[in-house]
Amino acid sequence: LYLTLIVALCFLTYAILDAVRGYVLSGVSDVVEDRLGRALIAHVTTPARGAHAQPLAVHIARDLDTVRQFAAGAGALAFIDLPWAPIYLAAITLLHPYLGLYAAGAACVLLGLTLATEQAARRPMGEAGKRAARAYQFSEAVTRYADCARTMGLGTTLSGRWRTLRGDMLSAQTRASHRTILLGATSKCARLFFQSSILGVGAWLAINDEISGGAIFAGSLLLGRTLAPVEAIIGAWRPTLAAKEALNRIGLLTTHA
Repeated sequence: LYLTLIVALCFLTYAILDAVRGYVLSGVSDVVEDRLGRALIAHVTTPARGAHAQPLAVHIARDLDTVRQFAAGAGALAFIDLPWAPIYLAAITLLHPYLGLYAAGAACVLLGLTLATEQAARRPMGEAGKRAARAYQFSEAVTRYADCARTMGLGTTLSGRWRTLRGDMLSAQTRASHRTILLGATSKCARLFFQSSILGVGAWLAINDEISGGAIFAGSLLLGRTLAPVEAIIGAWRPTLAAKEALNRIGLLTTHA
């Protein structure tokens, strides 16, 4: 009964701290968006700079929303949790050096998958961002001059052009998404395999009287906590790249402004 109450208290504390962390990140994202937004609007509305900044300033609000959503979402949480992985890895090593070596190898495999995800998705996401900028710029221009387009009978031509731009953007996004999904599924499979197979390593050590039976399950739980942030980063890689592209456009806007 008392052990159950202790576990319930631990989970309740975890839930409260997780909620507090979410509220803090939400507040941080609002502060980042507010400061970036005011700075960018000030640059764009400066008469001497507005003309040069206009092509890059087409979707300021979308870029700010992308950065804000990343800062308050699972991607930022994954990077915040990542520094805890070495601590869990050290705890596994304290159980037995062989378990520590196995966990380090598993972490290296998932790290390699993370780098592969970044390499596979970087170029398609970059292309998607550029094509999205062109599509948004075109659609806003059509909306702004809709009366002239109707008067000149350009509806069909402009509609075809818009579908082409949107198709190019969605095609690049789909390629990046498919690669990220494939590598994300691979990383999840690898994590589950390592978390299960470490039970076999622990059982072998227990048979040789090098660790206790409880250490078998402790190693599996700690390995899961070690690898979870890496897997989360792979799963959140698409919004991470989208936020990075948005920040790059904001930086270019500030530079040109």
